Amino acid sequence: MLGIHLSEIGFLGDAALNVMPEPWLLGLRILMITLFFIGTFFYYKFSVTQDDLFNGYQSACFVGGAMGFLAFGLSLTALSPYFDYHPNFYEFFIAFAIGASIGGYSFYRKYIA
Repeated sequence: MLGIHLSEIGFLGDAALNVMPEPWLLGLRILMITLFFIGTFFYYKFSVTQDDLFNGYQSACFVGGAMGFLAFGLSLTALSPYFDYHPNFYEFFIAFAIGASIGGYSFYRKYIA
């Protein structure tokens, strides 16, 4: 659902279509946003009840993801004119995922292993 929404608004690097080929896609988008907020609410209720180890792991993953986004995403953006390539959402998400993996692994090596 998110891919359909992002491609419609042009967030994936292509031009925005600005047309809705199917009228039910508007309802699907509203449902997606509503479910996102419901999931955020219940995740917050879940994370408040966790211990310090879990919260530290979560923080390490998010900080690692942010650093990965900055380090790998900025590197990709800085090098993109030389390769005639325009990075889009998926490349930046992969940069975040790589950073989150590095942050989670470093937390594991420091506190668990």
